[in-house]
Amino acid sequence: MADAGNVESYGVDDNMKRLFAPVVAAIRQHAARVAAVPGLVGVRPGFQSTAGEATPALILAVMPPATAATARDAADLSRAVGVPVTFEEASPQDQVAYFARGAVPSMRSDFLDLVEPPLEILEFRPPITGKYKPPADAPKLDPVEEQMVLTIATSPDAGWPTFREFLAQPVRRTMHVGIYQFTAPHVYKALRQTMLDDDDATLTMTLHPEAEKIPESGTKADDIAGPEVLDRLSRALGERFRYAHTTTGASGEFASAYHIKVAVADRARLFLSSGNWQSSNQPPFDPLNEPEDLPPSFHRKYNREHHVVIENPSLARTFAAYLEHDFERASRAAPEFAAPAAGVAALPDLLVPLEEDFLEFAPPTYFEPLTIRDKVKVRPVLTPDNYPDVAYDLVKGAKRRLWIQNQYINLNPSGDFDEFKRLVNLLRDKAKKIDVRIICRDLMKAEKLDMLLALGFPREVFKFMSATHTKVIIADDDKVMIGSHNLSNEGVVSNRDASVVISDRRAVEFCAEVFDHDWTRRATAKPRRSQPRLARPGERAPAGTSRVHWSALFDEPPQARATSPEPRPP
Repeated sequence: MADAGNVESYGVDDNMKRLFAPVVAAIRQHAARVAAVPGLVGVRPGFQSTAGEATPALILAVMPPATAATARDAADLSRAVGVPVTFEEASPQDQVAYFARGAVPSMRSDFLDLVEPPLEILEFRPPITGKYKPPADAPKLDPVEEQMVLTIATSPDAGWPTFREFLAQPVRRTMHVGIYQFTAPHVYKALRQTMLDDDDATLTMTLHPEAEKIPESGTKADDIAGPEVLDRLSRALGERFRYAHTTTGASGEFASAYHIKVAVADRARLFLSSGNWQSSNQPPFDPLNEPEDLPPSFHRKYNREHHVVIENPSLARTFAAYLEHDFERASRAAPEFAAPAAGVAALPDLLVPLEEDFLEFAPPTYFEPLTIRDKVKVRPVLTPDNYPDVAYDLVKGAKRRLWIQNQYINLNPSGDFDEFKRLVNLLRDKAKKIDVRIICRDLMKAEKLDMLLALGFPREVFKFMSATHTKVIIADDDKVMIGSHNLSNEGVVSNRDASVVISDRRAVEFCAEVFDHDWTRRATAKPRRSQPRLARPGERAPAGTSRVHWSALFDEPPQARATSPEPRPP
């Protein structure tokens, strides 16, 4: 694992730096005039798309919603400073940082750190590793090539029916669970019933230290608060249920999130997923068999996820050993690292524009799960243990195609680990040689896309899709990685995440079919233009918006949280 003394470089070429030199100079020379733009949150270099070409420009990030006056301000500023100026609505992350600074617009940015030597980093956050150490007798995370039953399903198509079937099977001895968020009432009821069916079975659960608040509306409005789920399981199962919250941060076990989504039953079978046990990730519907029960715009409102069920003792024992280790460490955590009161995170709420329901002219496509009963080669992958090397080798070995679907590629040049930089650089090099396609969520920061373009990624490799939460890497025709790993500093190096690499053409064909459908029918060329706004304390959601907790949209806390635990708009 790398330390803060980075060796790997993102390496923006000199020509790109020359192209952005006038924009950087304009930011320096006209800082006072730029800062006077009404509603300004921050300014950065970036790309302005004009007539199909990407032109270096000065980007104004303004508090949403942007107005016609914002466009006029940008045009006036462009004439005054002599470079193209455009605007975007500030991301929730940038809004948090803005209020943490005392509502002072930022003149620094991650993009600026790419195209000039960083002179003064006002918002630098050093990388965090946490204190994690693997179990002393940890099973090797080597590939297992054995007879097994392996099922792959995707949400919202067949995620819940597949998970429901896994939960319905008897648990005779124990179930180990590692989960980021658990609020779905139908998952709770199915799990409780399974554990009640055998008086000798025990349930052990390790969780992220902070629980998500239940939103006022949307796909999770009927969910149960995480602490209430735990309380109900405790009352139903008594001493047969044990749970512990792990710790995060520089003095905790993991960097920022216990982001894993794994359940192991009787050390014989396991469920592994990109999705939390929440209604947005596991919608309580069966589109393939009960399409008449679906709410409007079902396939766009609920998340795209991938789930894997594996019946194989070798793999199940391996994951169970690491889950047991996590639980034991969490159980011994110091009192100051206990979960917050009532399990509520000190992260802001967001006001998210609601998507209008509309008539579908073409029926949506839903995919039947794939089940393989055969000898299959599967490799367990965990962060902070072996993910960087396994992911790097997977990408490096691709000769024909790399199809990737993830929340985002989240660069932070002044604070990224070498392992993450190395992976991003390799992806860029592959994108110039083979068929690389990358689908990210439409809420990915526009700045991050601009940074990837500045690094030399071809623009055409990126598309953006609403409600995609899956984490899939398809390499050629023979390997696919499925799991919970985000392409971020923490996701690659220092959170707790779990994936599997499946070396089987049938599995690859299934995942490639889903990916191709999303690429051709669901994804668009640009990220979402309208951004959620930070909710003020006590503010009711205006018409056309839903008030949701930060973790409903983002898997990782905002960077400014290190200096302002609870940023609040005035």
